[in-house]
Parts: sequence; structure tokens; C-alpha cells
Amino acid sequence: MTRYQTFLAVLAATTALSAPALGQATQETLPEQEEIETILVIGQASPVSTIDRAMQFQARQVRDVFSTEPSIDIAGGTRNGQRIFLRGVEGSNLNITVDGARQGRNLYNHRGGFSNIDPEFLRRVDIQAGPAAADQGFGALGGAIRFETIDAQDRLAPGQDFGAFGRVSFASAAEAQRVAAGAYGRLGDDVGVLAYVSATDFRDLRIGGGSRVPVSGGEDRNLLIKLSALSLGDHTLRVSYERNDASGLNFMQRGDYPYQLQPVDFRTRPPQDQSLVRDTYALRYGYNPSSDLIDIRIDAYTSRNDFFAPQSNAERFISDITGGDLRNTFRFALGTGRLETTIGADYFEDEGTASRSDAGTYYSTNRNTGLFVQNRYFSGPLALYAGVRHDDYASDYGPRKAQGNATSLNLGGEFTVMPQLTVFAGYGQAARGSGTLPLHFARNVQPGLMFNGSATGGLDPETSAQWEAGLRGRFADGLPAGGTLSYQLTAFRTEIEDAILYFQPGSGGLGGRPITNIFNFDDTVRFEGYEASLEYDSRLWSTALRYSHTDIANMPAEPQFIARTGAPRGDQWVWDSRIMVRANITAGYTLRHTSALTSVPAGQIVYIPKPGFTLHDIQLSWEPAALRGAALDIAVTNLTDERYVAHSTLTQDGFATEEAGRDIRLSLSYRY
Repeated sequence: MTRYQTFLAVLAATTALSAPALGQATQETLPEQEEIETILVIGQASPVSTIDRAMQFQARQVRDVFSTEPSIDIAGGTRNGQRIFLRGVEGSNLNITVDGARQGRNLYNHRGGFSNIDPEFLRRVDIQAGPAAADQGFGALGGAIRFETIDAQDRLAPGQDFGAFGRVSFASAAEAQRVAAGAYGRLGDDVGVLAYVSATDFRDLRIGGGSRVPVSGGEDRNLLIKLSALSLGDHTLRVSYERNDASGLNFMQRGDYPYQLQPVDFRTRPPQDQSLVRDTYALRYGYNPSSDLIDIRIDAYTSRNDFFAPQSNAERFISDITGGDLRNTFRFALGTGRLETTIGADYFEDEGTASRSDAGTYYSTNRNTGLFVQNRYFSGPLALYAGVRHDDYASDYGPRKAQGNATSLNLGGEFTVMPQLTVFAGYGQAARGSGTLPLHFARNVQPGLMFNGSATGGLDPETSAQWEAGLRGRFADGLPAGGTLSYQLTAFRTEIEDAILYFQPGSGGLGGRPITNIFNFDDTVRFEGYEASLEYDSRLWSTALRYSHTDIANMPAEPQFIARTGAPRGDQWVWDSRIMVRANITAGYTLRHTSALTSVPAGQIVYIPKPGFTLHDIQLSWEPAALRGAALDIAVTNLTDERYVAHSTLTQDGFATEEAGRDIRLSLSYRY
């Protein structure tokens, strides 16, 4: 049986679950359900309050949003070298979207592949650390992170037709000066329009102890324009444009490697002006009339990532992405419960361009077309999930093309024994045909390129299998201040097979070496571990203790591969607390502890044993009663000025770029 036949068989089987309820669904309408996107296995989904908490610490980068999530690490020291990791898996292997728009491929080898988005623009971040559902896109080998930007309606109070926002802030570690402004209003009763802009200028980063990372300064410019029609009868529409422009005079060859290895006089490898610009256009349309058989959603997007270094022979790498998604969700009464079946298709195309004045232009295109069915069944304390997706892919590698298809399954469920105990488990597969080859290297593919050592052979897609199981619960009776106590324990395992790697013979810098063979990695890369959290939340105060442990095995040893596969780090502990001192004064404290890294993958040189470290952050917010809408925020991160290197940061010859030292942050904002 071919993979395509397998897909059709599973498609028929999963859709058949809906058939017995079809007649019933057409005769009666189920009670309205709250409009919440269901996630296959809960894993960890950060609520809006997480973003609000980050803004109290005056977040100006996405890394600040995730500072209290131990399963996520954004390392690299300075902006150019930042990489994001989820349960140890590097961001190139995640499905990262902004308003549904997927982000592009790796561009330049010596820069991290993670582009920033201003936290001021965000209303929600979903962290899908466990198995992904079939309707959540292709290629989520290690999970997914979904950013959703704010609507005008999120900023307007009931009955308010127009509003505005302004913020000025300063952060001492990089002498960062930031201004942000926004305006939002209603066009009639149903349509909102919003425009946000922010600008940050910062100098060389000060690390613990007082030293500075040379030529690490720069500027960030961010823009968001969005139209949101949320209640046009049975229709909803969101259209947005979001831009991030990061530029500065920085090292070219050492974006994500140690600055200490640069010659003191910079003559051999001088810093150069460079920029990374991302433009994302996204449209989401929904049609949901009073019928359980119609809930249509259409997504269309285009995103462009553009790296440019004008003084380096006008070197430029561009990823132009176009994609979309069409789906319908059917809802049926089935027995004592409710079945939701989502059927749809999605498309993704990434056109890559690599050019420089002395070497011409290289083009390549990656495409993926997916069909999917996802069933979700809810009956009292029981929830079950099962789905399948089929992906057809094609990836250009210069003179050759890798193409094929893959079928991915998922299933899982949860059962609430009592409010204080819910058990859950899930399994899911994912596939991707394009690998993580950066455009910087892809332009060097040679005539006669081989796949898996053969001039006529093929290239298998990368695949992953994810397992997750655990329990969680919630206590709400008789607790102080009317609060709730919740806990969660999770065990997980992710296996990535057939990682797509490449052979570069010769000597000297990898950026100039030819690529003669692209092949599938023989070993199965494994990430496994467990997480725990205990949280208490009330109107007056909250506190949370979170823990994460991850083991990694069988990663490829070469630096250019392991850097885009994963990273080991010591156990993570986060204790985050907040208290409302008065109605208009809130204080907070966060402790972040990383245990020593003693076990690193064998045979590689970029991850070495590193000492543990403990960081203390404090925060105070005041909203003066005499000036409604105004707020003064003061925060200090790394209060004790610890000098440390994040464990996920790449090293060379024993050196690595340190993280920021004590950072005193001051912000004054006004919202109308």
C-alpha cells in the first residue's frame, strides 16, 4: 500500500466517525460553545496573563515573553546570535507563525534563525510543546509556537470609539532607549483599526561584572497595522501587516559565535553594517452561521525575510513565503457528547534567493501541499483526539529536486477523574521535506549533486514522532483570598529521523565550500524529559514554581548541523510571584535557576560543560489614581549582576558570548 493509499484509508476511517451523527446534527443545533481553538494535547499554552507579566518587566524582545517558561530557551547573548529552543529542539524544527503566517528558512549561517516581534503587539502566544494536531500545519518536528497580534477591540473599552497609547522606556544594560505609540478606533460598531509603531536604539551590551560585548549595538524598528471585523453577522475578518527591521554595525562571521575570537584590531574580520527585515501580511476570514455543519476559516499570508550586508559584496539572502489554509469544521451530537471534525487543505511556498556582487544569484523553492482531517470528541470528563494529514512536498537543491509525500497520524485524549485530577496522553507524527540548509550554503550546490551518495537516488523527508503523557489538577475550595491551586506533571519524548544534512569537502570557511552530497542522517535524534509546575493564583497575589529537565541523544556532531538541531542545558527552575500591594500598585519577583550542565553530546565541540547560575528579577508597577491611564514601571533583571553564559549558546575554543548583566529598566506609559 502506498503512502497516498494509506492516507485515503485513514481519511475514510476518521471521517466515518462522523457519519452516525450526520442526521442528528441536521435536525438539532448544539448549544453554542465558547470560541476557543482546541489543542490536541494541552502541553503548555501561555495565557494572555503571561504577556501582561512580561510587559510589567518592560519586555522589548520576544525572549522576555518566555523568561518564566522553563521549557523555552532563547540563547546567544546578543541579538544576532539568538536562537530559540523548545524542550531542547532548535527553532528551525518548529512551526513558528505570526497571525497564521509561517516564518521562513535559515538565511545566514552565522546568525540565529529567530526574528523578533515586539511584545507590545501581542495579545496571545500559544506554546505547543507536545504533539501537534493535523490541522496545525506541516513540519512541526519539535512543536509549534503561534504568535497572535492584538486587535483594536482589545484596546478599546466598551463604548469607546477611539484610543491612543504611548510609552517611553530606558534599559541600562545596553543603554537602550525605546519609544512606542499606537492609535486604535472603531469604524462603526463592528470594525476596528489599529496602528502601532515602536523604535529602539541600543549600544553595546553590558555583561555581568561591567564588560561590554563589542559592536553589539543596533536599532529595532517595528510596525503593526491591523483591521479587525469581528462581528459582521456570521462573518469575521482580520487583515494585518507587521514589520520588524533589525539593523546595526555587527560582526559578520561571528553573529552566533564568540566575540572573543575576533582580532583585537578588527582588521581581519571587521564589523559591517547589516540588516534583517521581516514583512508579514496576513488575512484570516471566518464564516460561522447558525449551523453545526458550517464553520469555515480561510487564511492567506505572505512573509518576506531579507538579510542584507551592503559592505560584504552586497551579500543578500531573501526568503519569500506565500501560503494559505482552507478548512471547515463540522459539529455533531454523538451519543452523550460532541464530535468536531475539521477537514481542510493548506499550501506553503518558500522562494529563496542568495546573491552577492561577485558571485551572481542563486534561486531555490520549497513547496508543501497538505490535506488534513482532525477529529475532536468531547463527552463529559472524556476528550479524545485523532487525525491524519498527508503532505506532498518538493524542494529545490540547485540542479536536483527532492520530492515525495508523507502521511502523519496523531491520537490522544484526556480524562478528568475529578476536578483535582485529569490524566492525558498523546502521540503525533510530523514531516518536512526541506531540511535546515541555510541559503548561505545552499548557493554552493554543485553540478552532479548527489542524494544519499547517489546521482540517481532520492532523499527521504525528515520525520518526527512525539509522545507526551501526564496529569494535572486544580483546587479551588477553601483557599486563601479565594484563589486556585493548580499543578501539572508531564513526561515527553521527541524522536527526529532522517534529518537532512550535507557534505562540504575542502578547507576554509564553510560559506565558500561546495556542497556535493545531501543525505539523510542515519541516527535518530532523541529529546526526552519531564516538566512540573505548581501555581497559586488569586486576585491579590499569585506564585508559580516551574521545572524542566531534558536529555538529548544522537545529535549530529558538526557545528553547522548541531546548531540547527538542538541544545543541551541544565535543569531549569523558575519561581515567579506577583502581589497587588494596593489597587494601583503591583510588585513582582522572579527567580530563575539553571543547574550546572555536566552531560553534553559526545563528539561535538560547540556545547561544553558549563556552571549553573541563579538570576533574580524584581518589578514594580504604579498606576497613579490622579492620572487615569498612566503607568510607571520599574524593573531590574539579573539583580546581582551575575556573569554567565546561557547553556544553549554556541561555544568555540572554550569561549562564548555572555548574557546581559544587571539591567535597570524604567518605563512611563499612557493609555487613553
